[in-house]
Parts: sequence; structure tokens; C-alpha cells
Amino acid sequence: MSAVHELAPGARNAAGGLAHQRIATAVMIAFFALAPLVAYPVFLMKVMCFALFALRLHLLIGYGGPCPSGTPMFLAPPVCLGGNAAKVWVFRPSSLSSSATGVSALLGLVTGLLAIPAGHLLAMITLALGRWLYFF
Repeated sequence: MSAVHELAPGARNAAGGLAHQRIATAVMIAFFALAPLVAYPVFLMKVMCFALFALRLHLLIGYGGPCPSGTPMFLAPPVCLGGNAAKVWVFRPSSLSSSATGVSALLGLVTGLLAIPAGHLLAMITLALGRWLYFF
């Protein structure tokens, strides 16, 4: 019997998957290192921000269950607070990230307390809260 057949069934796939992850990481690093030479840097920054938002939404929907519709409300206020705090109060980046995390946690707590008891109306309530925060 060869050495390949003596491995556990998932061992070969795990090693191959790790190699694919390393290759994909190297390709992404090379792409983002060389992309500003041929594309507009602000466009690339927007693409990366939307990709990060899409990954966060995938994590929320994939592991969290029901789809809340007001998820942008957890992205905009911490960014606005961070920009204002950096400009006006001259905060350090570590203080900015912790204050932005605190604002998102506070918004999540308030939204959760209002939306979770609603059950099947979760998507509509989070959408309404997100729109309310946008107009506020």
C-alpha cells in the first residue's frame, strides 16, 4: 500500500487547501502592490472598502442567521466619529479603533434590544432604524 493511501481522508485535502490559500494570498498581495500603477488609487480603496463590507455581511448572514437590513448603520457612525475625533480631538489610532468599536457595540445593543423581540419583523425594524440613523 502506498503512503498516499495511509493518510486520513481529509489530510490530503487539508494540505492542498493550505497551499491554495498561500497561493491566493500571494496573488492578492501582488495585485494590491501593483494595482496602483495601473488603476486610480481612490477607486482601489473604494473596492477594498466594499469588499470588506461584503465579507462582513457574509459573516453576519452566514453565521448569524436572519438577515438584518440596517447593517450600514453599524459602519457609518463609527467612521464619522473616528474622523471627527482624529480631526478635532487629535486621538491616537488605537483610541480611534476602540472608540469606534464601542460606538458599534452600543448601536448593536440598542438595535438588538429593539429588534430581537420582534422576531420575524427583524429585517424591517433594522431597516427602519438604519434609515432613522441616516436621517439623524
